[in-house]
Amino acid sequence: MCFHDSPYSLMKNITLKLDEADLDRVRHVAVDEHTSVSAWVQRLIRQELEARDLYEQNRKGALTVLKEGLPLGGRPLTREETHER
Repeated sequence: MCFHDSPYSLMKNITLKLDEADLDRVRHVAVDEHTSVSAWVQRLIRQELEARDLYEQNRKGALTVLKEGLPLGGRPLTREETHER
């Protein structure tokens, strides 16, 4: 496999600024999870993006249900049936 065929060839670098205390904590978390800081941040970003995609999917589905209504079967109630006690 050539380098340009690698999935990493599509990766772009970014610069992230953190205060020293947060960076120390992130480094420790990454070590505890046997990964790099870069891989840890990448995983967090992917999880957030997947959560947002799922939210949007569910939102669209809910709006469709609201628009179309639920199939409850039967027929619409008559005026008299609606006002029965």
